Amino acid sequence: MARMSSRDDETRAAATWAAVGLLAMVATMAGGAGSDAPSAAPGSAAASVAVSGATAASPSAAPTSAAALPTGCEALRQAPAAAADAAAATPLSAATARGDDGLSRWHGRAIVVRGAVTRVVSDGYFLQDPFASETPVAGADGPPALRVYTGRAAPTVSPGDVLQVSGRMSAWRTGNPPRPPLELAAPRDVRVLATGCAIAPVALTWAGTSEAALQALEGRLVRIVGPLTVQENRFLGRFGTLVLAAGGRRRQATELTAPRVAPAQAATDSAASLRLWLDDGSGHAWPSSPPAFGPGGEGRVGDDVPALVGVLDRGPAGPGLGATTGAPLAWRLQPTTPVRVLPANPRPASPPDVGGDVRVATANLENFFVTPADARRGCGPHHLVRDCRGARDGAELARQRAKLATMLQALDADVLALQELQNDGDDAASALAAALDERLGRHAWSVVAGAPGGHDAIRVGLIYRADRVRPVGGPRTDADPVHSRPPLAQVFEWPGGARLRVVAVHFKSKRCESTGAADSADDGRDGEGDAGDGQGCFAARRAAQARAMVRFVDALARERGPAGRPDTLLLGDFNAYAREDAVAVLAAAGYTDLAALPSGERPFAYTYVHDGLAGSLDHAFASPGLRARVTSARAWHVNADEPDVLDYRLSHRQGPACASCAPDRFDPATPWRASDHDPLLVGLRLGR
Repeated sequence: MARMSSRDDETRAAATWAAVGLLAMVATMAGGAGSDAPSAAPGSAAASVAVSGATAASPSAAPTSAAALPTGCEALRQAPAAAADAAAATPLSAATARGDDGLSRWHGRAIVVRGAVTRVVSDGYFLQDPFASETPVAGADGPPALRVYTGRAAPTVSPGDVLQVSGRMSAWRTGNPPRPPLELAAPRDVRVLATGCAIAPVALTWAGTSEAALQALEGRLVRIVGPLTVQENRFLGRFGTLVLAAGGRRRQATELTAPRVAPAQAATDSAASLRLWLDDGSGHAWPSSPPAFGPGGEGRVGDDVPALVGVLDRGPAGPGLGATTGAPLAWRLQPTTPVRVLPANPRPASPPDVGGDVRVATANLENFFVTPADARRGCGPHHLVRDCRGARDGAELARQRAKLATMLQALDADVLALQELQNDGDDAASALAAALDERLGRHAWSVVAGAPGGHDAIRVGLIYRADRVRPVGGPRTDADPVHSRPPLAQVFEWPGGARLRVVAVHFKSKRCESTGAADSADDGRDGEGDAGDGQGCFAARRAAQARAMVRFVDALARERGPAGRPDTLLLGDFNAYAREDAVAVLAAAGYTDLAALPSGERPFAYTYVHDGLAGSLDHAFASPGLRARVTSARAWHVNADEPDVLDYRLSHRQGPACASCAPDRFDPATPWRASDHDPLLVGLRLGR
C-alpha cells in the first residue's frame, strides 16, 4: 500500500492500493525460528527489494558503468564535480522543512537533491542523507529524508544507490491534511553517484513515542523495538497491510469502561498504543503474491512482531485508502528486512469446553442469503434489490453455506440462535439445517418456523437438534415497534423434562446511517446520532430494545404462571459492548452477562474486531434462576481474528476470470473466517 496519491499532478489520479512485493522478504515463524538476526543493511542481499507489477519505464539514471562507481556513502560528503551541481543542490533537511501552511518551504519549486536509496517501492523510492547532522544548514530543520514519487514509471534504482535527482517538491494533499506527507515529484536527471551506501537504522521504541519525535524521523530508516501486536488484518489480502500497536491487544473503550468516560479512555489508550501500518511497498491491488505473515501466512490478530526494520513514512489508512476519499493519514513502515510474526494467538483447533449436559450457541452469519445478490429479483419483506446481501451468485452461496456448516457443526450445540439470515420466511434457516443434516448423513436439524421476521432485510432464527430436544408450544416474537428485527423466543424441553426458553436477539447496529442528531418517536427514543460517548449511533434505540425485550419475556412468563415459568437464556448480537447502556438495562433487570462469570472470558472477552479494536458485541444473558446452572460461556475465536482473504467470496481471487488475482485460499473444511463475528457457546447443567 505504498501509493501516496499526489494531488496536484493530473497524471496521479485515483490509485489502487495493494499487496505485492513483500512475499519475497517476509519470513514466517515456523517452529524453531531463532532470535532476531542483525539488521541487514540497505544494499545487501537481505535488504534488496524486488518490485513487481509496474510496466512503464522510469526516468533512467546516468549511463555510468557500475564497475566505475565508488562504493559506500562517502560520495555524499564530497563536493559535486560540477560547480553548477554544487550551487543547485538542496539539502534533504531543507527540502523537508515546513512552513506555517504545513507544506515544504520549497513547495512547487524545482530542486535538486542528493541522498542514498533506503527503500524502493512500486511507485518510487526513499532517499536519506546519513551525514546531514554533520553539516547543519540554517533553516534546514526537516528530517534528512524524502520520498521520490515516480508514478507509473517503475523505479530502476536499488537500495544503497547514492543519487542526485532533480524534481519538483510536492505533497499528498487529498482531504487537506494539516501536515501532508512530502515528496519529490516528476524526478528527472537521475544520476547514480555511488553504490552500496549502508545506512544504520535509528532505534525507535514505538510505545510512548511522541508525535513530534516521529515527525523528525519521517522518511528515515528506523529499527522499531517491539514487541508490537497485530491489531487488524482485514486489508492483508487486498492492500498487503497489517495494523500493529504496542502494549498488547487494543480493546474497545466501552468494553472496559462506562460510556460517559469512554472518549477520554479511548484517547488515553490511543496515545499509549499508537498504531503502525505494516506496508508491503506496493501500489497494486489484489496481487497474485500477497505477503505471508506468521506460521499460516495470515497474521492473526493478537500475534506479535518482535522487531522491525524499515522506512517510517505517513500515508492514507483506513477503509477509504484511495486518492479521492480524504482517507486519514497514519504512520506506516516500509520494511527493508524480513518480518517475523510470532503466533502469540494460535488458532483454537476446536470449540471451547463449556461443560454441562446442554449446549446452546449463537452465531452472526454475516448475511446468509439464499437469494444471490446478483439475482436482481429483490430480497427481504420489501423485495428490494438493494436488500440482497451476502453471496453474489450461486457459486459464492455454495461456498458460504459449506463454510458456515463446518463452523456450526463443530459447535455441537443442541440449539443455535442465528443472526443475519435473509428475511424471506424460513428459507435461509432451512438451507443451513439441510447443510448440517448433509454432514451428519441423516435428518437431525429442524427450524423454529412460522414466526414473523420483522421489516428489515435480515432476521434472527432458531434451529435445533430434533434428536436431542423438542420445542414446547409455538414461537413468539416481540411485536414492540422499537424492533426492526424482533427477538424470537421458543421454549425447548430436553429428555428428563428440563425446559429452557431461548431468545434469539439482534439489536440495532452502531452504524450511523439515516440518523438525526435527536430523532424522536412515540416510544420515547431520541439521540439516535453518535453522542460521542463511545457507543456509536442508535445507543438509545438499543437501550429501548433491551427494555422492550425484558417486558416481552416477563409477559411470556406471566402467561404460563409461576409454576410453569421456564428459565430464560437471551443470546445473540446485541451490538453493544460490555459496559454500554443496553447491557446495563439487562443487568438492572436481573440478567447475568455470562462472560462476566468466573468461568467466562471477561475482562478479555471479545467476539468482533472493528477498526483494530476488540470487543464483545455478541452476548448470552441468563435469567436469575438459570445463572447457577451455567457451567461456562465462551467464544470460539475462529472469525474475528482472521483476514477476509480466507472467506467465501470469489471477487479478486485467482480463477478463470482473473489469473493474476490473489490466490484463492478458501477451504470449506475449516471454520476460519466463516463469518465476521465469533460464535458464542454456552454450557448448562439442566439435569437432562
